Amino acid sequence: MIHTKNVLENMNEHIFSLQDFELLEIEKRGGMSKVRQARLLLTNETCALKYAAADEQGDQAIESFKREAGALGDMDHPNIVRMLGIAVDGLQRFIVLEWLSETLVERIL
Repeated sequence: MIHTKNVLENMNEHIFSLQDFELLEIEKRGGMSKVRQARLLLTNETCALKYAAADEQGDQAIESFKREAGALGDMDHPNIVRMLGIAVDGLQRFIVLEWLSETLVERIL
């Protein structure tokens, strides 16, 4: 069982605000979320900001965010995208991930 609340509470040093990032050009959309390429100004690292799409902002999106952030925060494996932290901008929540230059589908094709 994943203890999401504990993971998020223990991430204080990895909680960013949107002002900590320079938003870059690339944006992709998945099922319930969007991913925007960004640069973390503190480290100059290119990363991905994953967030709920505008039409997915309800309780289900919040719970999905908590589950995903909790699960990724517990994982450390070379085949799983690395979570750098979370970002908050008002009511909007972002999962900050390492940037992958290509998707699995793009790599296979």
